[in-house]
Formats: sequence, C-alpha cells, structure tokens
Amino acid sequence: MLELRAIERRYRSELVLAGVDLDVRRGEIVALIGPSGAGKSTLLRIIAGLDRADRGSIRLGGRDISALPPSARRVAMTFDDGALYEHLTVIENLAVGLEQFGFRGAAVGQAATEAAALVGASELLGHRPAMLSAGQRRRVALARAIARRPDVLLLDEPLTHLDLRSRLDLREDLRRVHEATGAATLLVTHDHADALAIADRLAYLDAGRMLHVGTAESFGRPAHVAVARGCSWHPMNVLPDPEGNGWLALPASAVTIARLETPSHAETTGTERLPSVGEVLFLSGDHGPLRRTEGDENGVVVTVGLQVARSSQESAPTVRLRCLLPRGLVLAVGDAVRVRLSLDQLQSFDRQGLAVAQAISGHQPPHRS
Repeated sequence: MLELRAIERRYRSELVLAGVDLDVRRGEIVALIGPSGAGKSTLLRIIAGLDRADRGSIRLGGRDISALPPSARRVAMTFDDGALYEHLTVIENLAVGLEQFGFRGAAVGQAATEAAALVGASELLGHRPAMLSAGQRRRVALARAIARRPDVLLLDEPLTHLDLRSRLDLREDLRRVHEATGAATLLVTHDHADALAIADRLAYLDAGRMLHVGTAESFGRPAHVAVARGCSWHPMNVLPDPEGNGWLALPASAVTIARLETPSHAETTGTERLPSVGEVLFLSGDHGPLRRTEGDENGVVVTVGLQVARSSQESAPTVRLRCLLPRGLVLAVGDAVRVRLSLDQLQSFDRQGLAVAQAISGHQPPHRS
C-alpha cells in the first residue's frame, strides 16, 4: 500500500499542499481530481521523488521512502506530454534506464518488448516519436513506465488532447494494464468522465487540501462545499445560508420544473432554509427554447435564472438553479413554471465549508410545491 501522511509543500510563501493524507492500495486505481492549480501534479512529483515535501511522509509497503532517490522507490510516472526521447526509437525509449532498476543483458530487451505488447505498441518499436500520433505517444510512455515493473504507477493527465476514439481506447488499455501489473495507481485527470470510467475511488484536491476521498457514489454527499461546486456527475446548487452560517446545497436532481397550463396560476414555492421563490420566470437573454446542457436517464439538466421576490415591494434578485427538465418538455424564455424542491436532499455546510451532519430539521416535509 502507498501511504501519504501530512504531505506539505511550499513554494516561497505559497502553500501548495497542506497536510495531504491519502492511501492507495495495491491493485487499486485512485483518480486525483480537482481544479487547475490544486497541487495534483506536485503531489505526483513528490511521490516519484522528482520534488520534495517540506513535511510529511511517504510509505510504500510499510517502508518510509521519503528520502530515497527516484531510482530506489519502485515508482514510475508518466507525463502529459509523454516526455519521450525524440532521438531514440520506441524500443530504445522503453529500454533506456532499465539497468538502474535491476535489469541486465537480455532482460532489458525482454522487459521492453513485453511492456510494448501489453499496451498494444509492438508494431511501433522501430519508430521514432516524431512518427507517432498523440495516442501512440501516450501508449509508449505508459509502456516505458510499466517496463520497470513498479509497485506504484503515477499517471499525470494520460488522456488529455486525444480525440474521442483514442481516449476511449486508451481508457480500456489503462484498466487492462493496471490489472496486469497490479500496481497501486494514482491517476490525475481534469475529465470526470475519464475518472469515473477508470478509477475505483476518487480523491478531490482543492487549494492543496484533500477534501473528499471515496467512491463515485459517496460524492453525492460531499464532505466540503468546494466538492459540491466542483463535482460534475452530481451537479449541485450551492447557495449562501440565509442564516449566515455557511452554505446550503441541493442536487440538481432535487429541483424539478414543469410548465403550467395557465401561467397566471404559478404557485409560490418557499422553504425555511432557502430563499423564498415568488413568481418564477426564465431570465436568460437568449430567445427560444432553453439549451439542454446535460442529460441522464431521469431527464435533462439545465441552468435556469429564477426571479425571486418575497413581496411586491422588494426588488427581485436572481437565483440560478440547476434542475432537471423532463424529457420532451420544451420551455421558452418567459414561461412561468412550478418549482418542486426535494428538501430531504438538502445539505448544509458550515462557514469553513465542512459538511454538517444534519441538513434539515425532522419536522419539515420531504417536498414543498
């Protein structure tokens, strides 16, 4: 098992990693996700020994490897650009440096060719990198990493800048290679679809802090408000708590809308915890039907501008909610709608952004419409 404990890294006065803890079991893929600049690549470089932590420890199989050089860590890493030697052939790229990992004589060529076969790159062995497509370069980089038979495999953006077909193919190959090697694998990606397709668990890093680690399903109840904002496969509405105690979050799946036969009969919807919603109008400046932005088996997720007023004397601020639009229902700008909120899915976060265990009081009804 790879164990990271309290990893901290500063660049000058900037705290890049703030006490990161993470475990990756042998035979497991963990996807490291989060916004740009969160510290994901820095964490990989520290594990590989290409950068150093100012504090914290890295243990592999119970052994502290924090002070070991890269060649002694049994850790391999790929980079988003492949980082291939342009003057060498593919087979030479795969073989270079294997001696420092204990391979000698014929074992060097055997390890290189076996790795190429495992990633489907055997026909490329005589090519130079300039002759390869982006997808082929990624395959060669992956083969070079696994040729040394590492205990830990670090993949930094292995699927970026690829066309859809190449990305889907490489997704399958990554899972297959991982299963064949059995390494503890940590994958950095900005694409949540890739993470969901490949990883066993996901770890959300933001501003150097590890905010949530778990299965994809666990992100439906995020541990931090930043995760609620950034988790694309569980789209959430995050609003300030009217009581000033932090934030409230409601999944898009818990906000549904339906067109009214008689717009003038639009009902008022309100809750004790959310801003009360008066007459609801689409405020988008676009004309025509709403643009569908995302879909699943339950409906289509759209972002809607809502006009909110508690009384006719008050101004009407705008609240934007993501909600499910039933399939086949077409709404035009200015249509009055009914909003239904599933309050049993409401979540609370304190002023530090941490999830509060009990989101709503027990006496509230599950729906208000």
